[in-house]
Amino acid sequence: MDQLPAKQARMAERCLCDICRLSTTPDGKPGCMLDKRTHTRHNKSQRNIDAVAKASSQNSVAAIARHDTQVTETVDKLSATSAHRTEIPGTPQPTTTSRNYSIDRKKAMVAKAGDIEKTISTMKVRILEVGRAPIRPDDARIAKSLQTLETIERDLGTQTLELNDTIRNVKGTSVTQVHADVTAALTNIKAFLADVKNSWVQARHVRISERSKCAGAIYDTSKHFQPLLARVEPFIQLILLMIVACHVVLRLPQRGTLWLFLMCRTIIETVVHKILEIKLLNAILPQTFSKILQGFPRDVRAALVAFDLEPQSLVYAACSKCHTTYKPTICKELLVRPQTVGKSGTKILVPIHQYLVFDFKDWFSGLLSRNGYEDTMDGAWARMKIPPNGQLTDIFQGSTI
Repeated sequence: MDQLPAKQARMAERCLCDICRLSTTPDGKPGCMLDKRTHTRHNKSQRNIDAVAKASSQNSVAAIARHDTQVTETVDKLSATSAHRTEIPGTPQPTTTSRNYSIDRKKAMVAKAGDIEKTISTMKVRILEVGRAPIRPDDARIAKSLQTLETIERDLGTQTLELNDTIRNVKGTSVTQVHADVTAALTNIKAFLADVKNSWVQARHVRISERSKCAGAIYDTSKHFQPLLARVEPFIQLILLMIVACHVVLRLPQRGTLWLFLMCRTIIETVVHKILEIKLLNAILPQTFSKILQGFPRDVRAALVAFDLEPQSLVYAACSKCHTTYKPTICKELLVRPQTVGKSGTKILVPIHQYLVFDFKDWFSGLLSRNGYEDTMDGAWARMKIPPNGQLTDIFQGSTI
């Protein structure tokens, strides 16, 4: 298929020849947008094809007419030769029905073949209306198109049987020629139908494979409904909430959170000692508070983990040259470098060029766990009902998207 050069796009013309009619233009109409020269060449080729088909049809009609004339002349000669026999008493009179039976039968069969050819043309138009499958058709359109094509396929089988019955036990050049033309038309339209149907079958396989890829996906939302800091003292929970809010919302740096943890611990320790001085508590409280103070949090990163605020992510060591996240086999670049962490001087390998990937399932499960989201999604189906006045107010109420 010829393609339209970009510089000639403003001179494009729509081509509707037998080949270009199978495609669709960006506006959804049948045909191809071609430049003027290519459009002229396609029209010339289509006119030649139509002329050949018309000449073949005219030749068939002329052959039938010549054959009918010859048969009529032969019957007339036979009738004239035996005309004197009709005057002899007792001589059987020839019947017109027996003389013209063969001719009438051939005419009827040729007419039947013409009806079949007309039906084939109508089926071709129906196939062109269905067309080849677009890039991403929906399920309803795929099912409707395949159902239509299967109906046309059954109709073509019926026409083939009728054509075979037409030619059976019939001899003659005219009938044989017409039968050959209609048979060729049937063969061409069957090949065309098979090509169009195959495109829709492939589109259905693509849709099934896409759904099968998502069928086994599991989104675990259980962690979003578990209690936070279940075994932590209430006043420690309040302190953690305050410091995490300062760090996340107010952008307090990590060094500032360390100071807040230290001050909170000092305040609690001072209050406990003051209470013990006035002897308002029994002897078990100092041991309890001592254990609480020993496990008092000191790092905001541990608090962030406890509140589960950070999304799940994975850091890949990407190649700094080809930017791939798998083992490079061509560029041979270094992916990691050593780094010393902690007071013990532990050395670890860290990526030189980091590529951060967030877990989609973790994000989506968090989205589904938000308060009211489940009711909102369920309510979308209720909005599909069309109101009594017929006015559409939601995209779900439409028949197509």
